[in-house]
Amino acid sequence: MRRRTTKILERHGLGDRLDIVQELVDEVSWAFAASEHKLTRNGRGGPIDGPEKLLAVLVPEILKGHGMRGNRLQGDDGAIGMVAELEAVAEATLRRARTEDAKTISRPARTSGAQETRGSDPHRPVAEIPE
Repeated sequence: MRRRTTKILERHGLGDRLDIVQELVDEVSWAFAASEHKLTRNGRGGPIDGPEKLLAVLVPEILKGHGMRGNRLQGDDGAIGMVAELEAVAEATLRRARTEDAKTISRPARTSGAQETRGSDPHRPVAEIPE
């Protein structure tokens, strides 16, 4: 996230603003910590993703706090603006952290002696067990 955010800021002439990058990382971290909380509403529809919606509000607020105003669209051609780019990176990072958190984030174990003896077939027993 840091690299992508820094590249976006560089593209908009703000590459030396690492304080903005750190604030965005902090907000995504807080949103991830709060991602277990679900907002419910009466009536139809599923729960609202509060942390993701909050990120959509906080990204422009962080930029505004540093004296920058960004648009969601840039120019008349409809190109994506700095706010929309940073918001997309923050939300994608949050979604990725949520899905990776559900999995085990580790490297595979080293091959043990028993695995080498068994060979490439994981279902073949290491030794025959007499009845």
